[in-house]
Amino acid sequence: MYFNVLPAETKKSLKNEYHLRLATVSLFAVAVVFGITAISLVPSLILVSTKEQHEIVRYEILQKLKAENSSVAAILEINSTQTKLVAIEQADAPYLPSDLIEKVYAVRPSNVDITSVSLSSAPLGKSIISISGVAATRGDLVNFESSLGKTEPFTKVDLPISTLAKSSALTFTISVSGNF
Repeated sequence: MYFNVLPAETKKSLKNEYHLRLATVSLFAVAVVFGITAISLVPSLILVSTKEQHEIVRYEILQKLKAENSSVAAILEINSTQTKLVAIEQADAPYLPSDLIEKVYAVRPSNVDITSVSLSSAPLGKSIISISGVAATRGDLVNFESSLGKTEPFTKVDLPISTLAKSSALTFTISVSGNF
């Protein structure tokens, strides 16, 4: 059996006190859970903020590299354009390669055989023609050299002195330069 020895008002105040203590303990338990959760998330917060700073620095570096690469690309484009302009300027040259070869053959003595002619262009409009062949005599080769020197548009004729060592059947290579 159940005996109720407490008066109703005391019983009611004990019940209210019990509910108040239960609510206080529950709120304390919830506060402890939130506190532990917050403390356990602090290392994650530190890690995320560190990674964020690292990514910001990395992004800035990539932006700088991108800017530098665009500068390099611009320089390469300028160099390419300059090369094309030089080619266009050379295309406007007053002499065609066939005209130059005709001028070389026009002053060639009959005892000089030409085996090859090559044309190479240099910067600023200067070009060089290399003429290789065989001359019957030293005199024929010297006459050929002096005739080339007097021919327009040739400005300089180089015949190595070692070519003139033999008196007959001379193998030679003459370099002729000029603005052509």
